[in-house]
Amino acid sequence: MKFNFQRVKIKDDIRYHLVDYSSCDCIEKLGMVVVGEKTDELTGGNKVGAFIERIEVIEECGYNWENYFYYRINKCPICGENIEIVIGEDIDITQAYLNVIEECRIINDEIEKTDSKKKEVELFKRRRELDKIIDRFFCKEEFILGSKE
Repeated sequence: MKFNFQRVKIKDDIRYHLVDYSSCDCIEKLGMVVVGEKTDELTGGNKVGAFIERIEVIEECGYNWENYFYYRINKCPICGENIEIVIGEDIDITQAYLNVIEECRIINDEIEKTDSKKKEVELFKRRRELDKIIDRFFCKEEFILGSKE
């Protein structure tokens, strides 16, 4: 089993994006293996790899919520095949991020100065598009193998 990641850097923040993978059939049927960047419950700290996900439902004072716990695995829990994590090339997208931030600042200035409702609506629409781009920059990508059915 092999999972290829790309390290993406934005300013001081580092994210890992799954590029491609190959895995055994049994781990996909298991449905509780998450591949990505998670905090390992046993060792602490963020790690990139394959994790078994455990969900604990807590009921207290009439409220319910779920806690997610992740335990890193190095082999398929069913067939024992080794899991190989490969971190590929580093990509620095800081300049692209700063360009989008600058465009947001310019649009905000234009929104404050405009008297036209029509232009304001167009500017807000463009600003929402830029916000979605910024969200994608910082999205933590994870991939759940198989289904949870």
